[in-house]
Amino acid sequence: MKDLGEGRQGSKLIPILIIIILLLVLIVVYILVLQPRFNAYVIEKQVNAQQQVVGALIQSINQNGFVQITDAQGNTIVLVPLEEEEVSQMKGQPRQGTNSVQ
Repeated sequence: MKDLGEGRQGSKLIPILIIIILLLVLIVVYILVLQPRFNAYVIEKQVNAQQQVVGALIQSINQNGFVQITDAQGNTIVLVPLEEEEVSQMKGQPRQGTNSVQ
């Protein structure tokens, strides 16, 4: 009679082990295949968004002559195009600005 009871427990154990093995295989596949592809996709989309934002800023600067950006704290940055001569003249001068960051 003991043999029949042990056989039933063994038959219950096999499907549980198969489920555990399948879960482990799925976890390994996710870690090695799916997660790197997903991360690469996210990084690609972030780079594309950054390129579009910079392109839009440059286009707006070319059309309007400047772009004003305000952050969440109310600090304002004004972007203007400079010629290379102006940049080399400014290198020797102290920075001038109306807003100071504390």
